[in-house]
Amino acid sequence: MIDLSNISILHRLSLLGIEFTEKGGRHWACCPFHSEKTPSFVVSVFKGKERFRCFGCGEHGDIIDFYEKYFGLDRKGAMEKLGLQPTIQDRKRIEFQKHQDELADHFEDWRIEMESGLRHLLEMYHEAMLDNWLPEMLDECTIAPNIERWNLWLDILMSDDLESILRLYQKERKNYQNVTEFARLDFEQRAYGE
Repeated sequence: MIDLSNISILHRLSLLGIEFTEKGGRHWACCPFHSEKTPSFVVSVFKGKERFRCFGCGEHGDIIDFYEKYFGLDRKGAMEKLGLQPTIQDRKRIEFQKHQDELADHFEDWRIEMESGLRHLLEMYHEAMLDNWLPEMLDECTIAPNIERWNLWLDILMSDDLESILRLYQKERKNYQNVTEFARLDFEQRAYGE
């Protein structure tokens, strides 16, 4: 672990123009991460280490975490800006965070692609209904039996329930790609004779 005992959060943040007032042994300021009139950002000592926390937006951590957020840096960049050398443990943490960020990007790409694909399939189905396709023709398509499930998937994707979205991703990501591609091709072939 990096020794941060010689780096004062209060001093560093004061250099950035953040003004603190002391109340009850803690130093309070307006949060630099969001707009506010009443100070909710506090610097205090916890287990011998200076930490910051904003009770308004929830940001918290040590000076490295602050520099990451404030300057838009990764951990390595924040440490360099502070003049710190990463330890082996920090390098592993940086590598782990990089891997987590890549997974998050992959997940978000999948979420956007799935939502877009489902919208497209459902629009094709509704257009077919408006074009007065016979119900038996629609039932023969691989889209029709999946409409309820895909509407449910779309509802989950559009929600803010990250746990449900993650469960959907873990359970259905491979199935979705196969089923939706087959259904789209089947539907287009029946609709346009391709």
